[in-house]
Amino acid sequence: MTKKEALTFAQGLGWTKADAERAYQALNVNFSDLESTLDYYKHEYGIEDVTDRDIAVLSLVLADFAGEVLLDRQRKQAAQQGEVTKKKNKIKEIEQNHAQEIADFKKSFHEQHSALMELLIKVYSTAKRFGLKPEPWIEAMIDAYEEAKIGTDNSQTVA
Repeated sequence: MTKKEALTFAQGLGWTKADAERAYQALNVNFSDLESTLDYYKHEYGIEDVTDRDIAVLSLVLADFAGEVLLDRQRKQAAQQGEVTKKKNKIKEIEQNHAQEIADFKKSFHEQHSALMELLIKVYSTAKRFGLKPEPWIEAMIDAYEEAKIGTDNSQTVA
């Protein structure tokens, strides 16, 4: 039996090709001399009085069971991966929503800040007309706001 035939045989029992390859490799199966592998297992497990046919039947039963176990493990693994993907997508959605909420909050804050500064500018200019002495800290705040507003307008125009 060749390795390819052995892999096809294992796949017929429900094994995946990759799992069968791993099993054959872990067991050091010599495909060019399967008789020596059989002799090794007879000696290793003390089954000298069992015929080759008995070993073949028992091996098929065990391999068939192992195939079912592997399929079950693979199904569980696939289900687990599906859950992980759902969780990752949920986290991504939450992050996107959070980023949008932050952007909306910043926009709202900027709009409210602008409205407050515009009101302050109007009140301050009206108060100056009625004789209020210039307040350097208010004028510095207004200048900074207007420079920032001009910078924002220029960046919006350039972009």
